[in-house]
Amino acid sequence: MQDLKPKPPASAGEMLGHPKGLFLLFGTEMWERLSYYGMRGIFVFYLTSAATAAVFGWEQLSDTELQSKALSYLGWYAMLVYLTPIIGGWMADNIWGQRRCIMFGGVLMMLGQFALGFPTSGYRTAARFICCGWAWR
Repeated sequence: MQDLKPKPPASAGEMLGHPKGLFLLFGTEMWERLSYYGMRGIFVFYLTSAATAAVFGWEQLSDTELQSKALSYLGWYAMLVYLTPIIGGWMADNIWGQRRCIMFGGVLMMLGQFALGFPTSGYRTAARFICCGWAWR
């Protein structure tokens, strides 16, 4: 008598019993959340530090003005992080494809985080990389 139970699907596209794409999704989500929430947590401290203020020419500002300017930049950063994925989603659907956009966005976010480690490279360069990375993630 034959066994009528359906056979499990071939495991060619699986890793540890899960689809391979799930690991890419998990890794992308983990790193983008670390990037956004980690950046949000230290962003104002970074912008109001003496080294960064000197790079921007903000050393003549009072503490209140300096904090106000830094919080304004934080607002712009948060807004762009939430708006730029609309552009990246359109590009993923119509031009590059999902996998290529995810990898490109991850590389841009990584370059932005590295650029923050060098005060002379400028905050604006790092923020542009990070926001553009969010667009293509």
